[in-house]
Amino acid sequence: MWPRCCARPLGGAGRRGHALLETALLLGVMTPLAVVGARYGWSLYQVQGLHSAVEEAARYGASASLRDGEEAWRERVRNVAVCGKPEGCRGARVPGLAGRHVQVELERAGASAAVRVSVTGFAVDYPGGVSRFEGRPSAQFPRTGGSAPLLSGGAR
Repeated sequence: MWPRCCARPLGGAGRRGHALLETALLLGVMTPLAVVGARYGWSLYQVQGLHSAVEEAARYGASASLRDGEEAWRERVRNVAVCGKPEGCRGARVPGLAGRHVQVELERAGASAAVRVSVTGFAVDYPGGVSRFEGRPSAQFPRTGGSAPLLSGGAR
């Protein structure tokens, strides 16, 4: 016979109450952690997208033709960074990224040239703060092709 102080409840009703309480406490802790983890993952995804966009645009600019002039070439390189294609598009591959955030430079040194693409004036929110991009990420590739690789003032 069990003493009164230690008697087990009949039918396990007390256990079910404890399980419900434990589940509620666990969900109260795990839900915010999952939300913060998802937001942090989204931020990392956006930053990785910026790095990929800049590198792809610089690679495109290194071999793209300057036949239509340097400004048209810059616009195509910006479109590659923002949209992934030189013709342009409606939506950016990184949410919020626009052509005004993409800097395209054609650096000339003697008979050679290089293309440098960077992100300026763009920010990504992450849990605990904001990461601002001023001149980074950036990528640089030597100019390798195109019909007029070293135009000095516009179209030939």
